[in-house]
Amino acid sequence: MLVQEGQPLALAAIELPDDHELIDLDEPRVLAREGLRPSLVATGVREVTQPQALMLYRAHAGAAGLRWWSIQEAGWINVTLFDRARTSLRLVEVRALTPDDPAVMAATDFLGMSA
Repeated sequence: MLVQEGQPLALAAIELPDDHELIDLDEPRVLAREGLRPSLVATGVREVTQPQALMLYRAHAGAAGLRWWSIQEAGWINVTLFDRARTSLRLVEVRALTPDDPAVMAATDFLGMSA
């Protein structure tokens, strides 16, 4: 089992119904409509991204969250859900992470951390 600061790590799979709106920041028309630039969306600088997320949260009262590409690998999709989506989520699976878990092995390999 993997442990972070005395707590075991786990991976949870959750589902959001398909009819819930996600603001797609991978779509150029959405970025243009919202006045956002790709270089400012795909950054790990929270002082930049949090005000953007708050603006979108307020402007799209029906949206469940945001969808955009990963700064690690553009083919990976990230979804950040707003708190208003919590009652629509369904827990699919929770499993403890171990060093030999396929997800852990794939991540360490991708990040060049494999032994």
